[in-house]
Amino acid sequence: MIIIGTAPGREAWLADCLASIPGDVIVVRCDGYEPGKIKWVLDHTNIERFWFLQDSVVIHDPTFLSDALNQLGAVSLCACPRGYGSFMGVYDRHILEQVGVEPAHSKADAIAMEISWTSAYVQAAGGCAVMFPDLSDANATGIQSRHGRENLVLSNEAITKYKGTWK
Repeated sequence: MIIIGTAPGREAWLADCLASIPGDVIVVRCDGYEPGKIKWVLDHTNIERFWFLQDSVVIHDPTFLSDALNQLGAVSLCACPRGYGSFMGVYDRHILEQVGVEPAHSKADAIAMEISWTSAYVQAAGGCAVMFPDLSDANATGIQSRHGRENLVLSNEAITKYKGTWK
């Protein structure tokens, strides 16, 4: 299953993302930034294994999505700044239940949790595979204005991530 995290006012981002993903997805729109959305999935579904993606991605080649779901263990989309950068990757319910997840109360909290909480998840999982290790700020393809904000663009043959917070 693919989960897309979004928020009010991000309808254009969500439309672009959804148009690029074939098949069924669940859109989660709730408070708590990315950790809040992951917690919502844990609390309101019985999904055992799922992709979590932000609405600021556009998929060019979706084969990696099913490939990652079929792998054993934790799978991170990228490793910037560490595994599960931008909280994006494949999550397993039993590891989420072991580590626990609470909503972030601010963007600053979410940024801190992008390192602390995701590191705890990777440790509990015994490590993680990284789908696109070169998808990083250091390898950005440029800065682009999109949907009313300046974005650092991380892109490869499979995916483009428009990153709003990178400075």
